[in-house]
Amino acid sequence: MIRRPIVTLIIALLLAAASLLAVFRLRIDTSLASLFDQNDPAAAALERVLNNFKAVEELLVFAQAPDAQPEKLRAFAQRVQTAVAADPIASQLSDGVIWRADEQFRKFAEQVLVPNGLFYLDDAAFEAARRRLTPDEMKRQIRRNETMISTPGPAADALAKVILQDPLHLHEFIIDRAAAGQPFKTHENTDAFIAPDGRSILIRVRGRRPVSDLDFSKQFTQTISDIAVRENADGLKLDFSGGYAIAAASERAIRSDMKSNVFWSIACLQLLFVFAFRRPVRSFVLAFVPIAVGLLYGFGAYALLSNSLTPMTAVIGGTLAGMAIDYAVEFLTYYHARRASGADATDAAVSARRSCKGAMLAAWATSVVGFVAIGTSNVKALRDFSLLGSLGLTGAFFAALLILPVLLVVFDRRHATGATGAAAGRLPIHAMLRRVVRRPRTGAIAIAAMLALALIVLVVPGENLPLETDLTTMHPRPNPALDAQSKIAQAFGTSPGGLVIHLSAAGDSELLRLAHAVDVRLRDARCKQAGVTGSFGLASLLPDPAVAPARVAATGEAVADRAVADFRAAVANSIFDPKSYEPYEGFLRRLLTAQKAPGIAALRGYPSLAETILPAAGSAKAQATSEAITLVFVKDAGSQRESRDATVGAIRGALADLPGATLTGLSVLNHDIELAVRRELPRVLIISGVAVMLYMALHYRNLADCVLASLPAIFGIVCLLAYMRLTGQKLNMINLVAFPLLIGIDVDYGIFLVSAAKKRALRGLSDEQAIDHLAPASSAVILCAATTFIGFGSLVFTSVPAVRSLGAAVAVGVATCAAATFLLVVPALIWINRRADAREARA
Repeated sequence: MIRRPIVTLIIALLLAAASLLAVFRLRIDTSLASLFDQNDPAAAALERVLNNFKAVEELLVFAQAPDAQPEKLRAFAQRVQTAVAADPIASQLSDGVIWRADEQFRKFAEQVLVPNGLFYLDDAAFEAARRRLTPDEMKRQIRRNETMISTPGPAADALAKVILQDPLHLHEFIIDRAAAGQPFKTHENTDAFIAPDGRSILIRVRGRRPVSDLDFSKQFTQTISDIAVRENADGLKLDFSGGYAIAAASERAIRSDMKSNVFWSIACLQLLFVFAFRRPVRSFVLAFVPIAVGLLYGFGAYALLSNSLTPMTAVIGGTLAGMAIDYAVEFLTYYHARRASGADATDAAVSARRSCKGAMLAAWATSVVGFVAIGTSNVKALRDFSLLGSLGLTGAFFAALLILPVLLVVFDRRHATGATGAAAGRLPIHAMLRRVVRRPRTGAIAIAAMLALALIVLVVPGENLPLETDLTTMHPRPNPALDAQSKIAQAFGTSPGGLVIHLSAAGDSELLRLAHAVDVRLRDARCKQAGVTGSFGLASLLPDPAVAPARVAATGEAVADRAVADFRAAVANSIFDPKSYEPYEGFLRRLLTAQKAPGIAALRGYPSLAETILPAAGSAKAQATSEAITLVFVKDAGSQRESRDATVGAIRGALADLPGATLTGLSVLNHDIELAVRRELPRVLIISGVAVMLYMALHYRNLADCVLASLPAIFGIVCLLAYMRLTGQKLNMINLVAFPLLIGIDVDYGIFLVSAAKKRALRGLSDEQAIDHLAPASSAVILCAATTFIGFGSLVFTSVPAVRSLGAAVAVGVATCAAATFLLVVPALIWINRRADAREARA
């Protein structure tokens, strides 16, 4: 192909164009679902909740006043509601503005809950209600009413109206049930979502499309926030949160990270070439263009297999550029050395490829092994990262072998220098190698001292590699939308990381029975001690179908006739007008003759209330089975690992024998992801380490060469562990990939030098001749380490904390490995060469 450069370039351009078309179909995935273990039932349950339940599809507007101003807060919320309804765009995007208890809840209480109140009572409350309907107890309640209104004045008139509605005070038996419909405390227990201190209000704006529609999320968030700011005439402090705001902020940050990561990686790589080559722009273009084309091939192939980019894969472009350019750098160092010795461009390209293709193949294989090991994870984000990394490096590897030589033949028309050494390079590589060779003990002592210090850091008592407990580190920072969640939780006395129990059953009746069984378990003493303060779900709104037969048997027409007659007699002997209570007599008759307890079908008649705990209407997945959610309120949902683990363990223990009930939520996933990290890390390390050693064994077929090539990688891993311990870095699902990647990346540097010295290449050479022989490979190691350092180091400037920690980890591992390669491997190769020559001389 080097002999037919034009044909090769045309084919390469056609493939690049096809890959570019495929890349345009990629979309950014800002959800956390890709970061979950796909085998975790809690992850699957949360994904169904996010996809099927409309309750999560809200934009939250949180308005705060400097002091208690409930009337101003109400007025602001009303203005926002009116403006959204009047705005032609907002009204098309919004599915309703909610800032007070839903009107449908009041109707539900009046039309369903109260008329069927006896079905809602437990056995003790039902018996108390039956006693309330006996003649003596009715007379006592009527006398109580007479006493309450005996005091003259406006208060008596107000009490008379209340008593007229419920003279027997039966509402006392179901008031707790009605209160359960309000999941958090409000200012003076009013229906508006005003915090108990009266200083803030929560406005929920529902969208018409799912949060996963990023274009809609951005437009919806911007439109509603503009309206809220415009209507804020009272100088309230506004924060925006909820699924739409978080998705929009994450998408903007990730897209910005993609651009900045690639830009700064390319800029720093160009700067590196300025220091490393005499013709830096030309050398950089010749090195980078084929690598960029190869990476485009990889992205194109990935786009055929997947259509989304997670926060990890979105920023991998610049990282892969830093890793993949190693292949071009190694080829260029050998190519320039051949040109400097007098070869023309074609011969130099052919010779360079012949000389370095083995080391390049080994470097590619070991790096891909690290990615493949990561791909064995059950976490989709890690599998996508592995797939894209493997495909990108593979495309870059073939581009370096096939396209780069062709570009050099076509564009490198200068005459050979005829001088010795890599005339195109600026690095004082010979001087560096001489210092290392002449003072081998100095380098060995420095490496030994660093290793000893690292080991001391690791053996000091304390926790090594503590696990990250906060899943929000996977989101971009700063993130006002996420921060607002904590403010809302603090204002209303709830927890920002609330728990959810996903319920699934074969039908509505079974689902309602399951909901009540869950409610009973949550009221268990163990759950209460673990921090469970309450719950809201189907059991809060609908009676247990298991008690309906007993209630029907204990009531009926005869019981109703007797109760109505006794009530009339009690009223007749009081100061009240019997005609005023005729409507109440009708209520008593309906209450005592109800033959069927309300079920889920009745709740669906109130859509806005039903959608708080039932799937959104029209959800395709929700039609296959009956499902619902129960919201669990706890004192601490995840800010402290110990309390979170205790809460999760207690609830899971209580639900263990209830098929179809799955505890989920971000706090639960935090708990599970720690266990996943503990499980994943040893496995991927073993897989990558064994695979790399097997490949090197096949490549070298010599134990000493394998060990020598591996020493820098081992040193780099130990130093990385010490760095993470010293800086307090926590292990998460993102930065754990640093370890298998470093095993593959770091071992490349040892491979470059050991490959250059194998097959007796240094035998019979003086130290100066050996230095000349090792110079191209050493130059390649320096440049490759620098490019990888730049590629991963650029991640430190991204907005996602977990990705930043990955960049820092790999940068530290690469830097320490490169130091060990020069201070340990080079002197070792020279020493082995001297020993071999001495043995031959004695023989």
